This record gives sequence, C-alpha cells and structure tokens, in this order.
Amino acid sequence: MGKFAGPGAVAAAPPVDLLQVMQAVQDRLSAAGIRCVLDSRDLPIPGAYLAPPVLHARFGKGLAADHRLVLVASNTDRERALTEMSDLIAAVQAALDWAPVTFTPTEVETADQTAFLVAYELTWTDRKELT
Repeated sequence: MGKFAGPGAVAAAPPVDLLQVMQAVQDRLSAAGIRCVLDSRDLPIPGAYLAPPVLHARFGKGLAADHRLVLVASNTDRERALTEMSDLIAAVQAALDWAPVTFTPTEVETADQTAFLVAYELTWTDRKELT
C-alpha cells in the first residue's frame, strides 16, 4: 500500500524508470543508424530528439507512454531537406515497427538563430505495461 494507506486506499503503482523507457526507443533508433538524443541541446543535424513521454495510468495494467520524437533535416535547400526528411521518416518507421501514427510538420530554429530547419514531430503511444 502507498504511504497514505487507509480505508479505500489504492495500492501504489510500481515506480517507472523514465530513462529506461526512453533509452529503449533511443537504442532501437541508434541500431538503425538514426542519431537520436534525449537532450534537445545536443540535437544532431540531421537527427532526432526524443522528448520525455506523457504517461497515462491504465488502472491495474501499469502505464501507457505517449512518445514524441522530433526529426530534423540539414540546413540545405528545401528540396534536399524534404528528401532527407522523407528518408529519416522511413528509417524511423522501420526501426520502430511502424509505431509512429502522427506526423506533424514543424520547424526548428538553429542554435545561432539564423535559420529554421525542416522538422517533423512524430507521436505514438506505447501501451505495453511500463513497470
């Protein structure tokens, strides 16, 4: 039981290791040759940034994780950047067994704030028990 056990108290859920959940995704991407970081300050270009997941309680079944992966293409002309992005998306889909279900176009500003890079935000939910 949790710290505040009493009448009607619910057993505390086991702790979730967020880093372990994120590293599992990062490892799959890295194995496929996709440069992926967990810290946006270290974003490789081209490459990916995996944000911490949104967690959802699945009463009695652990947690589900909503993942968000931001892919960024090189600072080249738009046609080449879009081609590079298409290749990145295909590689991510293959590495993650087609898990991403939402692909939202966006832009990421360069560190020196002189340009905006072609980017896509991919999202999906991992409904496996995260315990």
